Amino acid sequence: MRTVFLLTLFSLLSLCLVSCGDNNSSVYPSESEADSIINESNDSSAASVNTKIELVINSQVLTAVLENNSSADAFAALLENGPLTLSMSDYGNFEKTGELPESLKRNDSTITAEPGDIILYQGKTVTVYYGYNTYNFTRLGRITDITGEELKELLGKNDVTVTFRLNDN
Repeated sequence: MRTVFLLTLFSLLSLCLVSCGDNNSSVYPSESEADSIINESNDSSAASVNTKIELVINSQVLTAVLENNSSADAFAALLENGPLTLSMSDYGNFEKTGELPESLKRNDSTITAEPGDIILYQGKTVTVYYGYNTYNFTRLGRITDITGEELKELLGKNDVTVTFRLNDN
């Protein structure tokens, strides 16, 4: 009985050693394969890296840079179909909100929005901040060419129409 046990154990150990031997395959990619994986990963999010959009508010054109996330990529893809004009309402005296025609993928995290931030809220609402708010949402981008006070004045106290479009430059 003991001999059968030892023979079985020896056979199993031998099998394990053979299967662990070098057969020129590895679970780790080669250096060139790793570079290719990194480049593919970078290429998939390259659409939003430094992608600029424009916001037209009361005939004034503002420039924004999109974030590097899949939500911003989806927003840019939406704008590839043409400009998107939203009626935006004031909320809380710190932001203007407008409903998108379709929901976008969310990348929510707790962040503090600041004047000039363009935020996706619950996947369906775009907000343009002229004040501050900390909450769980996704940053789509940031307006780069206006101060918070100027933005607050431009957006006004009432509803405003904002057109989002891709920047051709």
